[in-house]
Amino acid sequence: MVRKKSEPNPADMIVDISDERQWSRTRSGRAASTARHATGETDGADNEASSAPASAIILAVEADAKRPAMYKLAVAVEGQSEQALISVHEDTLVALRLLKDRRLSPDEWEMLRKEQEKEEAYRSALYMLDFKARTQAELRRGLVRKGYAAEAIDGCLERLARQGYVNDAVFAQRFAEQRVTGQKKGSRLVRQELMQRGVDKREIDEAIKGLDEQVERSSALALAMKRWPSVKGKSERERQMKLMNMLLRRGFPGAAAREAVRQASTSAAEAEEWDTPEEPYDEDGLE
Repeated sequence: MVRKKSEPNPADMIVDISDERQWSRTRSGRAASTARHATGETDGADNEASSAPASAIILAVEADAKRPAMYKLAVAVEGQSEQALISVHEDTLVALRLLKDRRLSPDEWEMLRKEQEKEEAYRSALYMLDFKARTQAELRRGLVRKGYAAEAIDGCLERLARQGYVNDAVFAQRFAEQRVTGQKKGSRLVRQELMQRGVDKREIDEAIKGLDEQVERSSALALAMKRWPSVKGKSERERQMKLMNMLLRRGFPGAAAREAVRQASTSAAEAEEWDTPEEPYDEDGLE
């Protein structure tokens, strides 16, 4: 009687991820199984596997010691000679009941692969956030450059927002305050920079509205006082106009810029008067 050939049973290749020595055994076992099928030698387990509709089977599940709430899975995929190693969040593990020996349908395996890509995108985004705070648009551009799919990026950004790691409204507020006080930039330039970073107009308006006008005027004056001595011109008026244009380019409102120029030039003139040497005191001229 001719015996029917069947595909290898993925359950025969179950491996404990925690013991790396088992990997070599798994590879040798897989090779032996392939050889048996080439000669037509099969058993009942093989026949059962060949009739199963599952496209993959979970060989091992292990908690990731380096990443809390993450789990590593070893998966044997139908039609592939090598095992797939993926990482999933515990929420996915529980929702899909991803236990050892669990068979996965094609749809489930595809969903699991997408969850894996979301996790990789999430880890990549966290790495970018370690260097500096970023907006959602900045993170999206960075993840696109790294080649992640749009669905994975969307899921990653939703997760980051839910956990509070990315918040464009908070970013805009802190960014505006730091630029005005630390870098001596005006609100108009700050608005432009926030737009370039992809922040929503409504959130930009709220951030600009929250700026203290007195703080912005103080920053304009501090910058004007610093730059006034180096401004060249044939006349006082020319120097004032040059300084005025510089403050406007830095994004300060016209009224704040004019007041800063007036105070800077007036303070400089008063300082020059105090620095003018007096005539020597002549005691012989006294009676």
